[in-house]
Amino acid sequence: MLGSVLKVILYIYIMPCLVGEGVNRILKIDGTIVKDYLIGNIFIWALFQLVTVPLVLMKEKFSLVVLIINVVLFGICFFVVFQEVILKRGSGLSWKKYKKRIPRVNATDMIAMIIMEVMIVALLFVIIFLQHTDADDSRFVVNAVEIVRTNRMFLTDLITGQELEIWVGELVKDVTSPWAVYIAYYAKMTGIAVVIMAHSVLPVSLIFCALAVFWLLAQEFFGKNLSDKSLFMCFVILLNVYGYHSRYTAESFLLTRIWQGKAVLASVAIPAMYLICMWLYKNEKKYGYYILVAMINIGMCLLSGMGIIIGAVMVGCIGFVYGIFIKWRMTILLWMMCVPNIVYFVINYLQPSIGVFG
Repeated sequence: MLGSVLKVILYIYIMPCLVGEGVNRILKIDGTIVKDYLIGNIFIWALFQLVTVPLVLMKEKFSLVVLIINVVLFGICFFVVFQEVILKRGSGLSWKKYKKRIPRVNATDMIAMIIMEVMIVALLFVIIFLQHTDADDSRFVVNAVEIVRTNRMFLTDLITGQELEIWVGELVKDVTSPWAVYIAYYAKMTGIAVVIMAHSVLPVSLIFCALAVFWLLAQEFFGKNLSDKSLFMCFVILLNVYGYHSRYTAESFLLTRIWQGKAVLASVAIPAMYLICMWLYKNEKKYGYYILVAMINIGMCLLSGMGIIIGAVMVGCIGFVYGIFIKWRMTILLWMMCVPNIVYFVINYLQPSIGVFG
């Protein structure tokens, strides 16, 4: 049990922070721990999409996906640790560097932050203990269970348990949006049962991603004003808590279905796309932000088939607007990032006929 908990901390919390720090260094983007965690997760989603879809089409084993993902993620973590400890001799970890980032906190800020933290704890309680289950469990969870059990990806009939030679029914959509592989990966690496991973462990991580997005948005709106940022977060949490009018609202997806790919799309990825495009608007000459847009766009394709369309529409529209108000060069660069969406859409459209090449 202790070993599994330590693995969860390593794979789901520490690794995204290190990966995000590495990505930010490579892209020459200033990062904070919140920014590192969010960008690390976005990079991991994009990586899963780029690695998994071709291997699913070639009907390769799940273990090959695990191997490639681990090599890339641990490679980036090694790069960060090596650069920090060996090359910089720990200068980046010095207290003076982080002391400058700590703002002065007055009594109003402290009260607002305490209220925000209490509300976050209450939100996490709802997410951990009140997860909604429905027919989607027979797709995401059962698919992930079969992937771990059989080492094959989306080639099991979820009703009969029969092994398939071609993707049929709902499995067709999973080929280009293999979110179940993401769940299966963390279940396999931590040794935690897939159901517990999907309904109790991953939701906490994913809600932290959502909170990170809104906290970073608050920074764009209010700068260094801690009390305003904290109250903004409280307002966002209240909107979600009291917006549960049905199980189909965006609020219910955040609160009770965040472990589903389409819920992550609505609650994390779409707001993150707006956030990253706001950064791009202010840093149009820094190409690292264009790569961030590409990363979140590809990550949206992993989360849901809707992400393939929504990501392309958002990037296309934002590129058009930026072309009018800034430079048309930005439009061309952003529109080029929709190429993966076109590829995934064509693959999805040709299903299951492309299975003959597997």
